[in-house]
Amino acid sequence: MMPNVNLRKKHPPDPVGGLFPGPYLIIILSALIILLGLTTFPVTLWAEVSSNRVLSLARQMRSFFQTIDNYSCDVENIYFFGGFEEKRYHLKYYFKRKDLYRMDFVHPFEGMTIFYRGGDHDFSVRPIQAVSAFTLRFSITNPLFKSPSGQRLDQTSIEHFLDFLFKNLRAVKQGNPEWREYDDQITFWFWGMDYIEGRLPEKYLITISKKFWLPLRFERYDINGITQEITLFSDYRINEFLKEDFFTP
Repeated sequence: MMPNVNLRKKHPPDPVGGLFPGPYLIIILSALIILLGLTTFPVTLWAEVSSNRVLSLARQMRSFFQTIDNYSCDVENIYFFGGFEEKRYHLKYYFKRKDLYRMDFVHPFEGMTIFYRGGDHDFSVRPIQAVSAFTLRFSITNPLFKSPSGQRLDQTSIEHFLDFLFKNLRAVKQGNPEWREYDDQITFWFWGMDYIEGRLPEKYLITISKKFWLPLRFERYDINGITQEITLFSDYRINEFLKEDFFTP
């Protein structure tokens, strides 16, 4: 269970100018300006150190992922509208080297399975798991098979997530990110352009497992801090000898 840690910043105290007569106020303001000047360098240094930490973490994740032949996990997607939960999806996600993907839906669309090979422009859907002969083909751009946030199948992979991290570390100023490290996981704030189209600036609160170096929790917020979606990953199973025919409709 993720530790209950409040990463939100506290609001500064109210101004105190009205409490002091003019001369004392000038002295106090002068001292504050000097102190702010002295603290500029440590704040900048912390931002640089934190960005370097995220870069090192992304490299660690990529290095570990290259050793994986296959993995599976439970995925729960929660989508929000106006800051309130609107839709929730639960599925079993499978990956095998050679860019093979399989998604077994639990709720909604129970019994539906999607098969996809990375780089293809279409994918297969088995609407009823028990009837393997009944399979349909759709384009990855088909709006019926995009998530409520607009995410396509080819944007669900770990490779896409890592590319998103590396790209935005180069292109987007990270400001003063917050980083929390525990025995089994790392949580940090991350600034980036939206991971679907790369057009709008957003904030992300990301939690990574230190056991598998794979994501545990992915929270997406708009620039005003309003929740857009939350994705939870659990029950990781690594290298369980999944065969290629498991990924074939």
